[in-house]
Amino acid sequence: GRGDDRSDTMRDTVSFIMKRKPKTFIMEQVPNIKSKPHSKFWEKILDKLRSIKTKKTKSLYRLHTQTLNSQAFGVPQTRKRLYVVGICRDIGPAFIKFHMPKIGKHGHTAKLKTLLRKASSATQVKDSELNNTELRNWQAVQQKIQSHQLKLPAIADFHMSKSFGCSVQSQASPTITKSRAKAQAFWIIDQGPGQSVVKRRLDVTDYAAL
Repeated sequence: GRGDDRSDTMRDTVSFIMKRKPKTFIMEQVPNIKSKPHSKFWEKILDKLRSIKTKKTKSLYRLHTQTLNSQAFGVPQTRKRLYVVGICRDIGPAFIKFHMPKIGKHGHTAKLKTLLRKASSATQVKDSELNNTELRNWQAVQQKIQSHQLKLPAIADFHMSKSFGCSVQSQASPTITKSRAKAQAFWIIDQGPGQSVVKRRLDVTDYAAL
């Protein structure tokens, strides 16, 4: 929201666009900016972009907005982001022909198991070493596997609180954020020797691959 210092990056971007008037620009935000608590701030941003005029007093930019998920474009990570593309009206064909990317037209999604090492390849964390939250989530994951509700490999957030329930995604990763990575919250669960189920924390190499 506008009360957060991080919103200054969006304000500065809009100020830059208004001053320099680039031929095209792309802005990216979390979809939640359109939700009720932040919608007025979001509309103000769009109004400022629309207020940039040509010499004929028309809006200088044609704006395209769409929420896209990285998982639809070949990456095994759920990451929804709101994109705004602005194109000047005076650059002809590019202005007329541009369309936001179509979902499902970009080849096969990379497989999680080809990006990440098997969970059994690293030192295993014993159940006795898990804290109460991690142990509760691990037990919930095992139940999902036993009931065939979860295909492996999968990634789970082992730090998710009881009120939110167990967060686990089959053959893909939840949205990676700095805070979840720093907390070592994400674990990969995979098939181990003798049909056992094994787990390990994601490391820096894993996050970079995703």
